Amino acid sequence: MKRKLLAFLGCFVLVFCFAGCERDYERTTYQKDLDLAVEAEPNSIADLEEEMTKIAHEYDENGLLTEAMAVFSGDEDIANEKGTLSFTYCSYNEETKRSTTVILTYDMYDKKVTKVNYDQGLAKLSEELTKPIWEDGKKIPFSFIFEKVREEDDFKNKIGGENITLTVEFTSANVETSLI
Repeated sequence: MKRKLLAFLGCFVLVFCFAGCERDYERTTYQKDLDLAVEAEPNSIADLEEEMTKIAHEYDENGLLTEAMAVFSGDEDIANEKGTLSFTYCSYNEETKRSTTVILTYDMYDKKVTKVNYDQGLAKLSEELTKPIWEDGKKIPFSFIFEKVREEDDFKNKIGGENITLTVEFTSANVETSLI
């Protein structure tokens, strides 16, 4: 009888001690198609930043633009200097220990935001994901990037193929191009 009473008291103490210590391990993630027109001309990341940030803040009011990527696939995108842009906004809430990432996809042809990807969970973001995009880098016009890329021999050798892809990544450290 004493053992049962001690076991019961032990369980009661454990339940009492750990009450309120429950952690939220749920992760919220979704992808949603959008059809939001953007007024600004897609000449550079900086030109679009204000409107994109307003849209991103509808999903995470503390999101900071930490990365942008431009993808130009095929000869048509490269000839027109138009493709798809992705804007990544990240935030971390020290109080809740939750990080949020919002990625907006923008179509340069239609001048519309076409998709949002949202991810929130218990995770600490890397230092790189908490730094804003390099201020001077986001001001570089896409026309200037194309001008420089077209001068490269690698570009001249690859143009004329449907499978050519030019990727331009804007981070806190620099702007990098990749031609595949």
